[in-house]
Amino acid sequence: AKGLWDVNVADLRLFDNVVCVNAGENRLPLGSLAAFPALRELELPMNDVRDFELVSTSFPHLEILDLSYNQLTNVALVKLGTLPKLKQLNLSGNDLESLPTEMSRPVASERPE
Repeated sequence: AKGLWDVNVADLRLFDNVVCVNAGENRLPLGSLAAFPALRELELPMNDVRDFELVSTSFPHLEILDLSYNQLTNVALVKLGTLPKLKQLNLSGNDLESLPTEMSRPVASERPE
């Protein structure tokens, strides 16, 4: 459905088996979709996403994220580094001239003691 711009976060939490959402060509905020508790794949192209807020518990299972053809900035991209399971990220069509240097730093992995 095109033209969606808001979601009821409490309602999304009820969909605890949803692992994939394709919400392209809307105006949905990225952060509110973190309410899907089991989400592993999120396609959000052409949503006019510019910036977003993520907390440490946002998208704990998300592995694939498509943010193509939005309006992302380097500041917003750095926030994606908090997604613990992210493996595939599509940023095509965001008119980025370079990636933030913070994205090239190695991240210490957690090792069992």
